[in-house]
Amino acid sequence: ELRDMTVLPTDPQALKEEEPEVSLVFSALPSEIAREAEPKFAEAGYVVCSNASAYRMHEDVPLVIPEVNPDHLKLIEVQRKKRGWSGAIVTNPNCTTIVLVLSLKPLINEFGVRRLFVSTMQAISGAGYEGLPSMAIIDNVIPFIEKEEDKVETETLKILGKLRGESVVPASIGVSASCNRVHVLHGHTETVFVELEREASPEEVAKAMDRFVGEPQRLELPTAPKKPIHVRPEANRPQPRFDRDAEGGMAVVVGRIRRDP
Repeated sequence: ELRDMTVLPTDPQALKEEEPEVSLVFSALPSEIAREAEPKFAEAGYVVCSNASAYRMHEDVPLVIPEVNPDHLKLIEVQRKKRGWSGAIVTNPNCTTIVLVLSLKPLINEFGVRRLFVSTMQAISGAGYEGLPSMAIIDNVIPFIEKEEDKVETETLKILGKLRGESVVPASIGVSASCNRVHVLHGHTETVFVELEREASPEEVAKAMDRFVGEPQRLELPTAPKKPIHVRPEANRPQPRFDRDAEGGMAVVVGRIRRDP
């Protein structure tokens, strides 16, 4: 399949000439390149689904986890009106934020959340192929990932915020993050302490997570996980090696649900 693909420059005109039927563009560009390239594609009429961080926090750009805030896609019309283009930029959040917010959503729905503390153990693959020299990470934990903690703390509040008029009002939840790179190849792990607005037992929390479904599940979208959150009863799960591929890697696996003493 790859042999028959044409590699084109990152230019909407070149794409139009080579593939006139294309209307959807997926961007996994480095942020500094995305900042220049993505608006050009949107202006040329393409809908850009971006994994880059360049436009995530812009007021008129949706930052979306489909199970959590699909209603924020209404910002597309605001964006088109403000910027005068026929395309759009839609972003997904940082990988760590996705794991956190998807697992929080059923708790917010059923109990409310006041505050949370998250400490991450993030895999090497998140840094990219040349992101970490092997001698830096083998037999080591690196307790700082540049910009990661800021992204978790700000993106979470935008995603969980309410769409009002032409912008999102951020959620009023306290978020404290500490992000660490660990010697694991694939699969981010997080430990999260959550203060709920309404008291709930660990059993109630587990049930809320286990039965949670979002709009992608209701619509039976073909690439959506049937169960977005898997709850494990074992004391020693989740573990990246065993749980990172749940539902093709599209589900979050949660374990060790317990009361904070």
